[in-house]
Amino acid sequence: MSTVTLEKVWKVPDSKLQPILSRKGHELSSNSAVNKTRVIQIYADSRQLTDQALTTYRSLEGKSFEETVSNLSRYFNPESSIGTTQSKTNIEKISVKKIDDQNRIVGNSEHPPKRLLNLHLKEINLAGLIGKYLEKYLYIAVDKNIEIRNAKTFELIQTLKGHTSYVLSLAIANGNQLISGSADTSIKVWDLKTYELIQTLKGHTDWVSSLVVSDSRLISSSYDNTIKVWDLKTFELIQTLEGHTGSVKSLAVNDDQLISGSYDTSVKICDLKTFELIQTLKGHTGYVSSLAVSGSRLISGSSDKTIKVWDLKTFELIQTLKGHTWTVNFLVISSSQLISGSNDKTIKVWDLETFELIRTLEGHTGYVTSLAVNNSQLISGSDDKIIKIWDLRTFKLIRNIDMDSYVLFLLLN
Repeated sequence: MSTVTLEKVWKVPDSKLQPILSRKGHELSSNSAVNKTRVIQIYADSRQLTDQALTTYRSLEGKSFEETVSNLSRYFNPESSIGTTQSKTNIEKISVKKIDDQNRIVGNSEHPPKRLLNLHLKEINLAGLIGKYLEKYLYIAVDKNIEIRNAKTFELIQTLKGHTSYVLSLAIANGNQLISGSADTSIKVWDLKTYELIQTLKGHTDWVSSLVVSDSRLISSSYDNTIKVWDLKTFELIQTLEGHTGSVKSLAVNDDQLISGSYDTSVKICDLKTFELIQTLKGHTGYVSSLAVSGSRLISGSSDKTIKVWDLKTFELIQTLKGHTWTVNFLVISSSQLISGSNDKTIKVWDLETFELIRTLEGHTGYVTSLAVNNSQLISGSDDKIIKIWDLRTFKLIRNIDMDSYVLFLLLN
């Protein structure tokens, strides 16, 4: 057992805090000209930590505010166990302060409030922050509809209907908008407060395969071989990118880079500001079906049954992972692990440092179409009409959720 004090400081812009708050109906105060950035500090006095808990704390070094709160959330679950014994972590306070453009602190509070109001002037306890502001929702593309469920209880909250064919991709914009891309060639923007349809974007002439959001822009890819960039404020088409000679299947964003994978077997990397081509990566012998980014590394999955790891600085191939026996449909990063889902009906967990296969999860009777990670849980969707919840610590199946139709995409937010 060990004793450790955690003291972390972040400067978090309102643009990151407001999406978290708006989902719960809260707004940051706008009556001051200096409420652009908050200084957030966590002071934690942790006693009788097991080695596993201590390792978790140390791994938070350099992590973002969101990642830290997400990782610490398990310590506030009274039913969770850390290592082999029950442990509790006493978070003394979170101090949230307002700073001006010269980084001068202009607001602070001495005592945590009983309710979470005026976040920028209050100190709040971490458990309250997690419970109120980091409540997660699971968005599920089920055939041509979208189901919204509580990510903890999986209780159905709302079903969005409007597409006339399969919903193939989902994305969140501004914290309160859900965007869906469909085989009906349209993109729809939904209000997550009212669940009403805000806008339908038309421009693609074939299936809309993937969506990513970068700042105030939506980027969509399609089987029409193009990538389109949309203004999320005006919903106008900004630009159409052409270059792939086959259907564009997958998208990812890394800082100022837009990454696309195609049926032409290539991965293209473009500048997000100028949209100029930076590099074309070739190595796959089948279409590039999935992409993920981990730091300076790009991971691509393909119908050639392999996963390739690339260096985004040198654009060199680092490693090829073999193990799947069919198309690698989906990739997701969880801490130091890469998780892949395939048409071979399996999920594989890989070590991102050694590139070794850690575990193969079997249970789905159809293609594994999508994956999402919720703290220590893995959520998998399949065209077998079942969502499975797995424990990433033990790799055991926790529960099955029967759906009415094919599960085509999962988004956790």
